[in-house]
Amino acid sequence: MNKPVAVPPEESRPGAETRWAVCAAVLLTVLVLAVFLQTVRFSFVDYDDNRVVTEHPVILQGLSVDTILWAFTNFHFAIWMPLTSLSHLLDVTLFGLWAGGHHLSGMLWHLAGVLAFFLAARRLLGGVWPAFFAAALYAVHPLRADSVAHVASRKDLVCAVFTALTLWAHARHALSPSPMRYLTVAVFFSLALAGKPSAAPLPLALLFLDYHPLGRFGTGEGGRPTRCAWASLAEKIPLLALSAVVVVVGMRGQAVFGALADTSDAPLLSRLLQMPVPVVHYLHSLLWPVGLSPHYPPTAVEWGKWGTAACWAGMAAITLAALWWRRAGWPLVAWGFFLVMLSPVLGLTPFGNAPVADRFVLLPSMGAALLAGWGAERFRARFPLRWGAGVAAACAALVLCLAGMGWRQTGYWRDTGTVAARILAVCPEDDLGHTLAGNLLFNSGDLPGAVAHYRKAVEIRPYHAPWRYNLGAALLETGPPGEAAAQLAEAVRLDPGDHGARMNLGLALMALGRLDEASAELRRVVSAEPENANARVNLGVCLMRMGDTAGAERELADALRLEPGNAAAQANLELVRSGG
Repeated sequence: MNKPVAVPPEESRPGAETRWAVCAAVLLTVLVLAVFLQTVRFSFVDYDDNRVVTEHPVILQGLSVDTILWAFTNFHFAIWMPLTSLSHLLDVTLFGLWAGGHHLSGMLWHLAGVLAFFLAARRLLGGVWPAFFAAALYAVHPLRADSVAHVASRKDLVCAVFTALTLWAHARHALSPSPMRYLTVAVFFSLALAGKPSAAPLPLALLFLDYHPLGRFGTGEGGRPTRCAWASLAEKIPLLALSAVVVVVGMRGQAVFGALADTSDAPLLSRLLQMPVPVVHYLHSLLWPVGLSPHYPPTAVEWGKWGTAACWAGMAAITLAALWWRRAGWPLVAWGFFLVMLSPVLGLTPFGNAPVADRFVLLPSMGAALLAGWGAERFRARFPLRWGAGVAAACAALVLCLAGMGWRQTGYWRDTGTVAARILAVCPEDDLGHTLAGNLLFNSGDLPGAVAHYRKAVEIRPYHAPWRYNLGAALLETGPPGEAAAQLAEAVRLDPGDHGARMNLGLALMALGRLDEASAELRRVVSAEPENANARVNLGVCLMRMGDTAGAERELADALRLEPGNAAAQANLELVRSGG
């Protein structure tokens, strides 16, 4: 049976070790500030920040009784994440729409997660030095840039804080079980789930820690599981029940968002066969964090049959090596922890609409960081003092190198322009990168440049309705209305519920003189959105051109009733009433 790590309670440790722990925490704080404080000068980016914060009608209200209740009873960006929603509401209350304040809050959440992980690592690794090295790697790795510098990724940081605290609380409970300590584990785990449902596999990951270093999952005489092993399994059942509830709720949110259709088109067997590809992608990013992108296209995990076979072979080799080295404990535990925590984003379960993303590896990388801390300590302990100092110096150099790379990667999130440029520099065939670049050009008045990028996005992903809508709307401003109508009609066919695309289709049909078709489309928009003043103005203008002055006057008057300051409604209503 595995022996538990003899880590005495903090209050009984020598004072020197406590002072070293405080120094380590200070150094971790300095590292986080050095890499991520730059984000205070960053702006929001036109990549989910608008839908999560800057244009969200509830979040913009700030904290109140009603918005707090909303956070617990509604989906936010198709995810049930009340704790994260509360953090955004608090930011709006404190900072309004000053992007620097929201970024500062994100950095502080990451700092809290790093310090919580240091506490957990100190418990699990049994010393300050290996825990500091593990936490430092976790804190500044370039893969953290996505989570810290992207306001819409706050959910990952909130979840990570309470995931780390769950690890810490579970280690305390395992070494000295008590109902109160178990309740602490359950509370922290519940808060992690309230931050983001990606913490759902954590109870299974805790079983690996029970095996080692906590020594609770072994066998007794005759190979029979010990009583402690059965207790370890049993105490995970309530936690797994919480996970199951959150997973069911999360799937409902993704269904509302439409993400399930994006990931469930492929047969189950095909998705199973592809699972090793993202694993290898993330391992490569962890070990060689070069060429990271804020977004990856589906081609990032389309490696073909031979590439997929190679990934299966690589995973098998790692698993066999971990099993062969299982007496050491940590290699097998870290590999199992990594795979379990990565399982929700491997494409088997239909969560999310991105094939791979750097932020997805935030929780799984805790296992890799613990392995690195154990390995560095084991390597240092095997050599004389002077060589041990050399190992420590090499570890410090590695941390500083990763910090520099992390600082640079974080800089790619400065604004929408730098995000778009970085995506296209790494992945020239990324449809989102072309869309972001097109949006910037459209807003700056460079319509031909915007059209070129929008065309490329449609070429890469022809069955995505928003990309068709963007191209159609830009063409409506620049070119013959025929092509604009064709693109907008395809957008409506792909997504009949997109009333913005339908309204623009009506405008394009009006420009072509096809007034009956235009009025039919605009009536559908008004029927679906009776409070949309602009839709009524457009319908009124269409009816006026058709000679239906009574209908035009009615729609334009309703538009003014809904929006008294609408200049277009006022001008056209006067024109109708004057008989012009």
